[in-house]
Amino acid sequence: MNEKRSSRGHNWGLLLLIPAAVFIAKKAKHRRAMWQSAWGAADGHDEFRLPPRIESMLDTWHTRAHRAAESTEPPII
Repeated sequence: MNEKRSSRGHNWGLLLLIPAAVFIAKKAKHRRAMWQSAWGAADGHDEFRLPPRIESMLDTWHTRAHRAAESTEPPII
């Protein structure tokens, strides 16, 4: 019975999981920090912000929509 146990080697795969888990955790932390800095935080509060390009397109659309609505409305007396 003892012969079988002594011939069995160590399971190095489990030992290699530790550095892999640390590496993945560091990458996730770095990615979260990059996302947070890219999106920006206002006054220490995390808030959802659209990318600047999309915001400018929406502002342009909004301006055009109001301009079209103003020109078709009859004047208020």
